[in-house]
Amino acid sequence: MIPPYARGGLGIGAPLIGLLLFANAATVVVAQVPIAKAAEGRRRVVMMAAGAGAIATACLFVLAAPALGKLSYLSLVVASIVIGAGECFHTAALMPLVADLAPVHLRGRYMATMGLSWWTGLALAPTAGTQLLSASATLTFAICAAAAGAAAVSMLALDGRLPEAARLTPRSCPAVRPRASPVGAAPEASNG
Repeated sequence: MIPPYARGGLGIGAPLIGLLLFANAATVVVAQVPIAKAAEGRRRVVMMAAGAGAIATACLFVLAAPALGKLSYLSLVVASIVIGAGECFHTAALMPLVADLAPVHLRGRYMATMGLSWWTGLALAPTAGTQLLSASATLTFAICAAAAGAAAVSMLALDGRLPEAARLTPRSCPAVRPRASPVGAAPEASNG
């Protein structure tokens, strides 16, 4: 919703809107692995709540943009970057949590349902968001900030309901390296 608002509400041209999209995509590409690594051994709901909190904060940056004059575009760039980081925090914890909570024989269905719900939201948001944006940009981003903030609080409340084994993200295992054979030893014969 930031690009249509930047164009219609702030009069920002297409090249600068393209840079907003690039800032968001580049943030996801650059931050995804470090955030996933930082999530290891941490409480999943805290990571997801941090993602929702980041998105709520980004909405506040968008709300503040018109009042910032010449810095309004910079506020939108920051919002685009913060949204990308929020997505990374959320998905780094969510998808492994879904996999851990799903019964083994239904894991594929759980993962598919999660993916479908994510993409359904991404497909419907532009249509619904554009309608709301045409009514009031302030209302649109205030509602988005409130929804993301409420989601963060809800996620934190979820922590106590999760099984203890699913509360923390797993730590990565070191790569298994084959044992070196002694110098001069003949390779072992296979029995197969």
